[in-house]
Amino acid sequence: MRTPPQEARSRNELHNHLKNHPFLATLMQIGEPHDNPYADDQVNRQIALLMHLFECRGAEDYAAFLAFRKCVIESKATLLTLPILLDLTALEIQLRLRRSENSYPQTGLLVPFFAPVKLRNQSEMARANNQHKQLIYDSPSLELYASHSTNENAETINETVGCDSKVALTTEQQRRRFQRRLNGAQRAYYACEAAVVAGIHTALPSEINMFLQHAAPYLLSGEMSKIQPDTACNLLILFLALIGVSNPANIILVNKLTKIDVELEKGGSYLVYEFRSDSGFVRASLQLPANLLKTAEPKTHDPRVHYIAGESLSIVLPYPATFLLNTLLRGIPSNRRHLNTLSELCHITDSKYTHWLNEILRCSGLHIKGITKRAIEKSFQQYARESVPETYFRFLSGQLCVQNHYVSVSIFTLSQTITSAWREFCVEAGLHWRNANIYEAGELAVSHRHYTEIGSKITLRQEVLNAIFHGLINGLIGSAKDCINLTAFYLYIRVASTVGLRPTKMPFPTIENMNWEFGCFTVADKSVRSKNELRLIILPRRLVELITLWRRCAETFSMSNNAPVPTHLLMHWDEKWVHFDRAVVNGKLARLTNESIINHSFRHTAAQRYLQSSPDFKQSLLDMLLNHSRAGVSVFNRFAQSSPAQLILLQQQLLDSVEHEYAEFDEAIHKSLTQLAGGKNAVI
Repeated sequence: MRTPPQEARSRNELHNHLKNHPFLATLMQIGEPHDNPYADDQVNRQIALLMHLFECRGAEDYAAFLAFRKCVIESKATLLTLPILLDLTALEIQLRLRRSENSYPQTGLLVPFFAPVKLRNQSEMARANNQHKQLIYDSPSLELYASHSTNENAETINETVGCDSKVALTTEQQRRRFQRRLNGAQRAYYACEAAVVAGIHTALPSEINMFLQHAAPYLLSGEMSKIQPDTACNLLILFLALIGVSNPANIILVNKLTKIDVELEKGGSYLVYEFRSDSGFVRASLQLPANLLKTAEPKTHDPRVHYIAGESLSIVLPYPATFLLNTLLRGIPSNRRHLNTLSELCHITDSKYTHWLNEILRCSGLHIKGITKRAIEKSFQQYARESVPETYFRFLSGQLCVQNHYVSVSIFTLSQTITSAWREFCVEAGLHWRNANIYEAGELAVSHRHYTEIGSKITLRQEVLNAIFHGLINGLIGSAKDCINLTAFYLYIRVASTVGLRPTKMPFPTIENMNWEFGCFTVADKSVRSKNELRLIILPRRLVELITLWRRCAETFSMSNNAPVPTHLLMHWDEKWVHFDRAVVNGKLARLTNESIINHSFRHTAAQRYLQSSPDFKQSLLDMLLNHSRAGVSVFNRFAQSSPAQLILLQQQLLDSVEHEYAEFDEAIHKSLTQLAGGKNAVI
């Protein structure tokens, strides 16, 4: 335990001690620290600020620590809170101190010291033991680099951005132009380094916490009753935007307890709630349109075959939005709580909300990091971008993507997945689930009874796929031709429903495009600008074994019947080898099931299987499975630094993790092909 300096020391002794050991002497003048290092008290604040100063000036800068003693220790000024001090960089603290000079004039003495020590002349630069240069930009006319000088103890002496001209600067005009380029490059580099990298696009949970400390500290402390209605309205709009709701200020409030019977328009976005002012109880859910895509539909809507897509979705309003809604409704007359938008209830426009949010960013200092309104509102979606399927967020925003065509998801699963990720995000942001939310858990449990789906209209139920496989396996007792065709069709469905094969005229490539060692092939299965652009498809190891065995049987069958071997990976025999095009596949499905099933359903099934069966969902792997790109940039570019073998292994591990449900069917096919390869019934 530290002992504070004795008061009996003379002023000269104290001066000499401070002069010889400025950092340690200053540290000893701060009081005894709290047992909790994160307690926001005066001592911890002073220690945190002193550490920032130490990072900038080292341990021997007498003038810096003397200024700290006068401005902080002696004046006992409360300049910044501990969470802010722990989160800000030295540059950001310098800017905050400069802004506080009007309230605390003495801070002007301390401001200049929150910057790295700069070398004053070439002799000091020469005394630096190490010179580190990192090339930032190289062009035919100039070279931009970051220079870092350290001494023998690895202590930083100087950091700067330098620029060398590769052409002679013979005129004053050339020298001025070069200097302007150097100044611009330095400002851009410093601004980039001062900002959090992720903050360029989205805020971190810790930055959401800092935002809320200034916007609504009572929200973090759980004292909801102290939040003012106008603040509650702004926060409610913010949290709806964080969850992913598009244009939250224009969402319409619907009071379920009202006696006014009004039919709601289809396709609208509503915040449906029950509010009892006497008990202070409120529960609410978001009701949003879900049928926003023009997608292929089966000829008959049979819920036994396809999932039936609903017209809308309903998700429980999560914490703390329910409490904010409660606070807001208490300040609104009962006759205005029904069929009005949030902006109409609170008389708040988009510009007022934006002004409020930007003002909080300015007061909290987050704008220095490059945090914007969009960065705050997209924070949760960025946080959960790999753990929550993109399609789920797109259903909430109403701005659907191509994968919404393929994914069929129950409202319960969507609500549960988003709520689980939201809870993790709130904990990271310091929003702890204190009282909440018994109603939410109960509502989720109740909604599990209703198997309401949204999204794809042609996704097959797993029971239907199993019935198709049973039908194919039961027909394997026929001739060699029947066995070859039934096993080929089984393998086609297995591949299509596992890797998301697109239904084309020639879904499988020639043998030259198959790599048996790695279990992958390339095929042109999409309309693209370049005819040479191919899709890489990686198969599970079990399917590679079965296709290899089928090829051996097909070649034996062809030789026994004086026919050429199949030229493509999998084909169907009908007096000659033909491709599994739409007509062949759809005809087989109609005869086998007597239902209106189309081959494009298997690609939808592949997406559904991954979402439901994968133990560790990742959005990037779903993109890779379905071969979806953004702005023409292939998803494989994300793995550009991986070797092909690593990439194949990554996807095979993904596919193998969901293959267990077909083990029994695969074993029956393997047994039949093994018998056929042994010579039984080899000729028609």
